[in-house]
Amino acid sequence: MKKFAVVFVVVVFAVTSLAFAADPPYRGRDRNRGQICSAVLEGEIVTITGIMAIMGYHQCMVVETSDKTQVKICGIGPNWYWEANNIDKPDIGESVIVDAFAVPFADATRYIAATITVGENDPQTIGLRDLTTGCPLWRNFDHH
Repeated sequence: MKKFAVVFVVVVFAVTSLAFAADPPYRGRDRNRGQICSAVLEGEIVTITGIMAIMGYHQCMVVETSDKTQVKICGIGPNWYWEANNIDKPDIGESVIVDAFAVPFADATRYIAATITVGENDPQTIGLRDLTTGCPLWRNFDHH
C-alpha cells in the first residue's frame, strides 16, 4: 500500500509540474500581440465620417456615410475604457468621425479604429490605438 501511495504522489506531482510548465493560452496570445499590432500598421489611415448605425458585438460598430455606404469599424475598445476617459460611446444616429487603419486581408479590407470623435456640437475624441505600435491603448491602461 505504501508503494502505491508513493507512486501515486510521484505521478500527481509529475502531471501537475507538466501542467504548470506548459505554455498557458494567454501567454501565446501575448507573444502574438506584437505581430497583430504591427499588422494593423500595414493599413493606411483613412477617415470615415457619418452616423453610428449599428453597435455590434466584439468591439465593433457600423458607420453609415453620407452616400449610405455602411462601413464596419472594429477595435473600438471596451466599455470600461470609454468610461475611464469620460466619453460616452456613440448612440445610434449620432455623428462620428473615425480615423481607422484600413488593413488589407485576403478576403476584404478591415477597418481598425485609431481614434473616434463623437458628436457635432460638443465633439469628444478618444484615442484607441498607439499610432507607432498599432496596439490598443487600453491594453496597459490602469482602470482600477
